[in-house]
Amino acid sequence: MDIQFNSLKQEKDHIGVIFCDHNCKLIGFGKKLDQISKKYISKILSSDESFKLRNSKNFDYITIHQPENIKLSKLYVFKLKKFKEYSVRDFQVLGGHIFSLLSFYRENKVILYPDGAVSTRISFINSITELLTGFTLASYRFDKYKKKDKDKNKKSKKQTKSLKFKVSSSSHTRLEKNYINVKAISEGVTLTRNLVTEPPNIMTPPEIAKNAVSLEDYGDPAIFYSDIVINSLYETSINISKLFSGYKYEVIRPDVKAFSTLPKKKIINTSTYNLLICFGGTDPNKFMFRIPSILDILNDNLNGHEKLNVKLIYSIGEDNKVDNMIKNYDKLNVFSLSHTSVIAKELYESDIILCGNGRMIYEATLLNNIVISIPQNSRESTHTFCRDMPGHKQLPVFSEVTDDEIVSGILDSLELLKSDNDDLKDKIRMQIINEIKNGTSRVLELIDNV
Repeated sequence: MDIQFNSLKQEKDHIGVIFCDHNCKLIGFGKKLDQISKKYISKILSSDESFKLRNSKNFDYITIHQPENIKLSKLYVFKLKKFKEYSVRDFQVLGGHIFSLLSFYRENKVILYPDGAVSTRISFINSITELLTGFTLASYRFDKYKKKDKDKNKKSKKQTKSLKFKVSSSSHTRLEKNYINVKAISEGVTLTRNLVTEPPNIMTPPEIAKNAVSLEDYGDPAIFYSDIVINSLYETSINISKLFSGYKYEVIRPDVKAFSTLPKKKIINTSTYNLLICFGGTDPNKFMFRIPSILDILNDNLNGHEKLNVKLIYSIGEDNKVDNMIKNYDKLNVFSLSHTSVIAKELYESDIILCGNGRMIYEATLLNNIVISIPQNSRESTHTFCRDMPGHKQLPVFSEVTDDEIVSGILDSLELLKSDNDDLKDKIRMQIINEIKNGTSRVLELIDNV
C-alpha cells in the first residue's frame, strides 16, 4: 500500500477523515469543510446525543453519509479525547484504528485531513508520522498459506478494491519526506513478522542459515554459522574475511540521511549555540534526571555574553518529572520534547550532542555535530569512535562521570566552535563523515553478495 501526499483540497467521490475535540468542536480542515457545508457537519455532531456522550479512553467516531454542499461522499469524524496530551504511542494507536475502520468497511478512496491534531508533547510533523506508522503497521497480513477458493476470489476481487489513501495537509511536503522513515520501519517490521509467522516445519534452522547475516555479534556462533558478520560499533583488528566492523558499516536511517544532504548552517563566531541532550527511548540509567543539576553548573560557568539553547528529548515517561526540576536560567534557553522516534530535524539543528555511546553518535556525526558521549554500561565503554574522532569526546561511564566533567566537556566544545574550527575542518573528520554516509550502500552490497 502506498500513500500519496497533497495540499489541502477536496476530491469528488472520496471519503474524508477529519477530527474534532472531546466537546465535538471540529479542528483543522474540518472547520473549513464545515464552513463550506454551511454548518451541516457541526449540526450533525451537535444533534447526535449518543456521539456526544460516548466516552472511550482515547477516541470515538461518527459517520456522516452524503454531507451537503461538499464534494466528499462520506465523512468519518474522529473525536479525540485530550489529544493535546497525546504521546507517540497514542498517535500510532490512532493510525491503527483508522486503518482498521477503513479496512472493515472496505473503503477505497480515502483522504486524511490531519491538520489541527497537534500535541504539546510532540511536533505536528512527528505526530502524523507516528500516526502513519501505526496506520501502515496495521495493514500487515500473512496470507501465504491461505487456501484459495477460485470462485470466491473472483467475486471478492470484483467487490473489493485496494485502499487508495491520501494525506491532505498544509505541511504535505515535509510529511512526504518523513514518510521515507515510515516505509523503512514498515519493511523491517513486516520482514520480522513474516519470519516469526512462518510454520516451524518450514522455517527450520537450516533454512534460516542458508543466507545468515549477523549484526552486532562477535560470538563464536556468529563467526562459525553466519555468512558475514557486520558490527559498526566496534573497531577490531581480528583478521577474518567475513568480519566487517567499524563506522564504515553503519546503516543510517533514511530521515537522517535526507537531512545530511542539506547545507549545515555556519556556526563560527556566533554567541548562541544549540545543545541537544538525549539518552534514547528508554534511558535505562535515568541519566536525564541528573541534567537539571548539570544545567545549574553550566549556567554559572558560561561567560556573561554567551547564550546556549538546550533541547532535551525525553525517554518514555520522563517528561513531567524532569521538567518540574528545571529552573529559569539567565544564560540558558531550555526546551523539552517527549520521546520520539524521529529526531533527524533536532540533530540537524544542533551544534553539540550529549548522548549515550550507541548508534546516535554516528547519526550526529553525519550531520556534522560535536558529540559528547557518556557510555551507559561497560559494553558501551568499549565503543571507541568518540574517543578517536577529531572534535568528539568520550567521557567516563555513567556511574563514574561527574557533573563537573560533563560541564567541562560542554564548555570545551563551545570553545572549539568559537575557535578557528581546525578540528571541525580536519580532513580525517570529513573523510569519516563521508564514509558513514556511504555505510548503508556498503552493507547492502555485502548482503547482496552473500
